[in-house]
Amino acid sequence: MQPFDASRTRLMPGASAVAAKAKSGTMAPGRPNMAQVAQLHTRYRILVVDDMSVSRGVMAQCLEGLGCKNVFVAGDARTALNALRTAPVDLILSDYLMPGMTGLDLLKRLRQTPELALTRFVLVTGAPEPGLERQAAALGVSAILWKPYNLRDLRATIERVMGRALPSMQGRVRHAG
Repeated sequence: MQPFDASRTRLMPGASAVAAKAKSGTMAPGRPNMAQVAQLHTRYRILVVDDMSVSRGVMAQCLEGLGCKNVFVAGDARTALNALRTAPVDLILSDYLMPGMTGLDLLKRLRQTPELALTRFVLVTGAPEPGLERQAAALGVSAILWKPYNLRDLRATIERVMGRALPSMQGRVRHAG
């Protein structure tokens, strides 16, 4: 797998401006200044799983803009599972609809694997299927992030799941597996 190249992806409308403001600490009044936000421990590792390379890249770039330093990406659930067996992470952001193994299938496999069972898991989807939330909750999903999302939604979801505020620092992205 080749290294992630952020220059070959496009951020969602407005996301790059928000990320730039967050990095510079010039957020609008009423929003927390990044200097005032508690820092995320740099040891946190986040895995983005999505079969769509552009979606995977956008998510990884957004995470970088939010200050996440240890971001890994995988193009499918099987690659993610294989990588997780040797290099566990603290948080997984997984697309729901993927060929072969869905995000829920991945979550189910994680919960059945003792060393990975407690990994925080955010299901990312734009497919409002009946019963999806109930099924995800029964499998122990940490949160569902609905598409389309923006940086504020992503930040709030991660902060709620991780129980910590995110800083604004430049990060690095690596491929899993």
